[in-house]
Amino acid sequence: MAKSSYTRAIEVVKRVLKNYDYVMIGAQGVNAWVVDEDKIRATRDIDFLLDAPEESAMDICQKFRDAGYTAHLRIGKKSDEIPLYIRLTSDIYPQIDIVFALKQWEKKIIKNGKKLKDFNIKIASIEDLIILKIIAGSDRDFIDIKNLIADRQTDINLKAVKKKILEIDKKLLKRLKLLNL
Repeated sequence: MAKSSYTRAIEVVKRVLKNYDYVMIGAQGVNAWVVDEDKIRATRDIDFLLDAPEESAMDICQKFRDAGYTAHLRIGKKSDEIPLYIRLTSDIYPQIDIVFALKQWEKKIIKNGKKLKDFNIKIASIEDLIILKIIAGSDRDFIDIKNLIADRQTDINLKAVKKKILEIDKKLLKRLKLLNL
């Protein structure tokens, strides 16, 4: 059976990032946890959170270029929500965004990642995906959160989510209230 372009893209990620710790996040991360297939969201990209030194970014970009991707390094200010990431595009693979974990709480998300049955890659925990989605804060992110909670409510420690969100930034309390958390 032929491998999907997503499967092949993940194989490229695993090969290029083999010396680093990372987790899948974003809609694909949410989809990995969802049990009810009606709650799985179609998405065109795959997102990862990567624990790697900032100075390795150019080398990582080159390795992805060697693997057939066009790699765009995006560097912002330290105060930006996402100060450093790589966007990978290709004619044959789905788009990949790799966000560098520069804050301690982001690095903890990577350390808390889980290997799920049927996935040969670490996925951010349900709680950490909810936290990332709250921080991103789009309407689509809120729908992803509601789907996760509706699908996996008994598996989610919402008190831990609230506590971590308030430790990261108390301004996010408004977003928690929008979700009735």
